[in-house]
Amino acid sequence: MSVQLSVQGLCKRFGGVVASDDVSFDLKSEEHLAVIGPNGAGKSTLFKMIGGQLRPDAGQIRFDGHDITKAGPRAVWRSGLGQTFQITATFSSFTVRENVQIALMSLNRQTRNLWAAAHELHRDEAQALIDAVGIGDFAERSCGVLAYGDLKRVELAIALASRPRLLMMDEPTAGMAPAERRALMDLVTKMARREGMGILFTEHDMDIVFGHADRVLVLDQGCIVAQGSPDAVRADAKVQEIYLGTGGMADERV
Repeated sequence: MSVQLSVQGLCKRFGGVVASDDVSFDLKSEEHLAVIGPNGAGKSTLFKMIGGQLRPDAGQIRFDGHDITKAGPRAVWRSGLGQTFQITATFSSFTVRENVQIALMSLNRQTRNLWAAAHELHRDEAQALIDAVGIGDFAERSCGVLAYGDLKRVELAIALASRPRLLMMDEPTAGMAPAERRALMDLVTKMARREGMGILFTEHDMDIVFGHADRVLVLDQGCIVAQGSPDAVRADAKVQEIYLGTGGMADERV
């Protein structure tokens, strides 16, 4: 498999806090790579730099051979790198279908006439995406009345609207019950395998990490301290010391 995402020497500081310190790794096409680490390890900062929400102080990010280091979120999204976030971001007063339609309209550069066109454009394609993530019956419901687990599925449908070749998911199962977590990640993995799509994800549930990742990368204080197969990382003494033995992971803000 060829390298799809290449991250080389990424550094990011916030005053005296080093959030990323010379982070480098490659993700191959169709590979599922989990990034784990304790609270404050730098996972969200790394994802924001790759996604275009933060500009790195140093280093380079290449996706499908193109330099996206200085690209903004919209350009990254259009390049074929889809994203979901720790906190769901949907239009709560719009229906599930309308939220996905808006994503499709944005992809096709049709948002200037948003209010007039939203009900008519890409309805069938939006419905197909909603069906694919398992909430087809909720198409006409407002996102504001959905359970959190269902909102996560809406966000997944929105991310898939860009037809991504790589899906980046920051804490995809945060706030979900254990059964919901497994169901969502089983769905994502099945869809990704079928479509030949790579996945880069962070996750606090180690059962999800070791059950769905081909490879695991471990961050601590902004640095990579281990990477390899799930079994190799699980057996790594340093990983056990700094992370797996903590009994869980709080949501990260750095």
